[in-house]
Amino acid sequence: MFSCAVKEGPSGGPEDTTKPTIIGVKPEPLSTDIPPDTKFHILFSKPMNREKTTAAVFLSPVFWDYPTYGWKGRELIVTPPEDLEKNKTYVLTIGADATGHHGNQMGTSYSFAFSTGSAIDSGFISGSIYLDKGRPTAYDIWAFSIEDTGSAPFLNDIPDFATQVDSTYGFELKNISSGNYVVVAVDDKNDDLFWDPTSESIGLPPVFIKLQSGESFQDFILRPERRDTIAAAISRVRTIDNRKITVELSQPVLDDLKLDTASFYIVASDSTYLAIEGAYIGREGSLVLETAAQEAEKTYRLKPGRLFSLWGNSFDTSGARFIGSPETDTTGPELLSTTPSNGSRATYRNDHIELIFSERIRAFGFLNAVSVIADSVDTLGFVPRWTYPNNIHLNFGTGIPREKLIEVHLSPGDIYDVAGNSMKDSTLSFWFRITPADTVGSVTIKTGKSGNIIGELFSRDAGKESYFVNVDEKGVFAFNSVLPGTYYFRYFIDSDSNGIWTGGVINPFMPAEWFFYNKDSIDVRARWTTDFGQMD
Repeated sequence: MFSCAVKEGPSGGPEDTTKPTIIGVKPEPLSTDIPPDTKFHILFSKPMNREKTTAAVFLSPVFWDYPTYGWKGRELIVTPPEDLEKNKTYVLTIGADATGHHGNQMGTSYSFAFSTGSAIDSGFISGSIYLDKGRPTAYDIWAFSIEDTGSAPFLNDIPDFATQVDSTYGFELKNISSGNYVVVAVDDKNDDLFWDPTSESIGLPPVFIKLQSGESFQDFILRPERRDTIAAAISRVRTIDNRKITVELSQPVLDDLKLDTASFYIVASDSTYLAIEGAYIGREGSLVLETAAQEAEKTYRLKPGRLFSLWGNSFDTSGARFIGSPETDTTGPELLSTTPSNGSRATYRNDHIELIFSERIRAFGFLNAVSVIADSVDTLGFVPRWTYPNNIHLNFGTGIPREKLIEVHLSPGDIYDVAGNSMKDSTLSFWFRITPADTVGSVTIKTGKSGNIIGELFSRDAGKESYFVNVDEKGVFAFNSVLPGTYYFRYFIDSDSNGIWTGGVINPFMPAEWFFYNKDSIDVRARWTTDFGQMD
């Protein structure tokens, strides 16, 4: 009575160590002229976890109500919530998350098409998802048929077609009717076919998909991330002293925008304005705004100016309240971090040293408070450059000598914040070594694309840095001075020129930037150029 769907090989061992498979489907896949009251039968190779398996079953086009499920041993019976429409193609998908009684997942999604008419639609969409962390097998893929390309239909509607990604990150939507589609990846935790922005990640596509009869759209990548659709907010403001406040934001914001003093303004209870004089990232990544002198116990409100989140959401204009502090700044600055870090032996870049302090540093006299010595003998000359009020680069025009012990000494008593407080430590120093020139390699990767495209060579080992380059006019990524190791490669088309990958905006809909990655690793050896070849 069952058609053969997926042939099962020998188990090769105990039943609880093998993946379940589908050994029969009824009606016959690709059947036409099926009756409107058809029920679908799936026979599995072994007993299944009924709750997890039914959560992985999709009948597309999706009905507003959910199908009902019945079990007879290893057989699952799917009953549509209403009669099937005339002359329409339906696709029954058993997702990769379907799970056997002993916890083994199928790992691959299978789809079977049927039609109540004389023909079956043959549109096809395929792609994959990319996750920086985590396993992708539970992600759903939803396709929404759209007319208005400026709308976000998945906010208030169910998808038209649905499937799941498999254990190799890929997905396929088969037997789709012609039309315009938005395809998204959703971590649908409660299996309700609605996206919940409070708990579920979503990946937007790089393009609208337009399918004519029998056409296919293949090999695009969705990159899910957590995001909100509601307005962002300045969630909290705290005073450090009468000239500094820390700010917490409810949604992430680009650093360049967050550190722009025009992104905020402060209005007092008497409708006067308090000037913002500087911005920097302080302790534990907190945003610090420097203000003109606050009046003690006076009520102020920090409001958003030209500010929006990474996801395109504007900020609530009410802002956040704080009370002017009576305290003056009596705390000396601290050195928060250095690059290279203390004791580093695996640093190749030799043009500058970075120092990050807890607050703004007075520029006058700073040059005489820092010395850099090679092998305890040679004092190196440098020019300080202030990238932010608390961030200083010591730039070395001729480069820092390689293979020598580099010691950086700071005289804390001669380093002051703008309030005139000096550092507390009586002595402060750190050291590192720059690796020799013959310990690094290079990588070239060719692609057929040109333009504003950024490539990244990155390692999955903790502590190893990433390397970024722009593609050249010939479509080549050239990574030079790469420390030996195993790396992976990804790139994106930086259409908004902000220097980072942008995942798109939900409403009004704006697509994500095109993103590509290669699953194969790249081994980098010293004194060796690795030509990775062509990557489309």
